[in-house]
Amino acid sequence: RATGNTCTAFNRHGGRGVYAQATCLFVRGVSKWQTVVDHSYTDNVAVAECPAEWTLTGCGCHSFWIDCRGVTVAGNKCTAHHAGGSNNRVRAEAVCGLLPSQSAASGSFWDVSSGLSESFADATAVAECPPWATLVGCSCDAPFNACAGSLATGNVCAAYNRHGGAGVYAQAICGVLPGQNV
Repeated sequence: RATGNTCTAFNRHGGRGVYAQATCLFVRGVSKWQTVVDHSYTDNVAVAECPAEWTLTGCGCHSFWIDCRGVTVAGNKCTAHHAGGSNNRVRAEAVCGLLPSQSAASGSFWDVSSGLSESFADATAVAECPPWATLVGCSCDAPFNACAGSLATGNVCAAYNRHGGAGVYAQAICGVLPGQNV
């Protein structure tokens, strides 16, 4: 969960520990950042959307009941998927930046999705941003609640399959930041 400049990871009851990872950006001319949260819940999803003129730079799912299956990104929408099997809610959390107009208007942010990983424990799916772009968001999505987590390193987003999972997808949010040479 992103709150201001803090990224928080939650461990399930009886879990063995979790790690929080934040992607920090310095962008000249950015005047505002916000986290948009969707608490509504229909058809096993919650959708948080960045306002017009804002750019989606991160997407997450939160559930107090371990019911997040994963997230997907499409344009400025962050969709959190429910794992199924309960009536508990999930919430989508979109991290949005108000970037200088020349960057947002030119459509300089996009998502890259991997193929489905293998199904063995810790199998990895990888989505990579081109070398001339910057990785600004990294997430995991999987059928049947298989995500063991995701990790951003440089321009690579890796998603990991949990033990007994059926495979995962990695999804990277890539962008050309204002002032970045292409």
